[in-house]
Amino acid sequence: MVFNTLTFVVFFAVVLAIHSLPLGWTFRKVNLLIASYVGTSPLFALEDLANDPQFVGRVLVGVAPDIFFSGFEYRKGWLKYLRHQSPSERVGKWLSMHFIEPYLAFYDEDLALFTVLNRQAWPLRAGRDAFMPVRKLSITEADRNNHLWSKLESDPEYRALAQRIWAQQFNDPAPTPAEAIEKQQKLEKQIERAAAAVAKLRARGIPVLFVREPSSGEYLAFERKAFPRESSWDVLLQRTGSDGINFEDYAELQGFNLPEWSHIAASDADRFTNQLYAIIDREYGQPRGVHW
Repeated sequence: MVFNTLTFVVFFAVVLAIHSLPLGWTFRKVNLLIASYVGTSPLFALEDLANDPQFVGRVLVGVAPDIFFSGFEYRKGWLKYLRHQSPSERVGKWLSMHFIEPYLAFYDEDLALFTVLNRQAWPLRAGRDAFMPVRKLSITEADRNNHLWSKLESDPEYRALAQRIWAQQFNDPAPTPAEAIEKQQKLEKQIERAAAAVAKLRARGIPVLFVREPSSGEYLAFERKAFPRESSWDVLLQRTGSDGINFEDYAELQGFNLPEWSHIAASDADRFTNQLYAIIDREYGQPRGVHW
């Protein structure tokens, strides 16, 4: 993909944190292209960009450890769907996003009839444990800009529900030796995929910057336990030879409101965006005489 102005690609792990473009990007007419998808590892999109000889720009990759290093894909096959959309599907979606959803109605999966029915407290079969699926967390705009749903800030009960849903994975039993080996193999595979994609992009002069965005509370404790920094994030940067910004290394990237521990509140998104851009420009832009 070719744009006449700077194309800045971000992946979903930082989409909920980045909001309005900072002035440094606005003045340079940055095209912000949001790749990847909710709850899905960004590697499929990073690889797609690496294999696209027409792509030029900058790539900012958000790293949510439990998704990135496991290769989890909630929306598996999304790229294939995107490539095979019919003209009528594309037109229908565009019309819906620009003329129907903003003014009349929005079909939300979380409120679909069978989704609501499935999450009722139905009797369980013997030997089965109840498991609550992830509920609605974000609002998506026509340009795919996303922000955390305000209900998570304003509704204590809904916020507590979101936290309980995340907490379901926090106390899983320790993996067996075989499971531990499989987990490590998956982690190694994701890092190898990232390294191969970054190498292709770097060969075309395209910079890639990894960002470990903030998390807090019990979710951060879980991430540290399941994916220790020294065996995941640090290895990713070493193997890819890439730069990275980890929120734990910067005081200005801490202290944000994360209602359900894993996403920045919309009310703090602009401040986070400006703080992140300042770090990028200070450490990876000005010293190298380039604009990020």
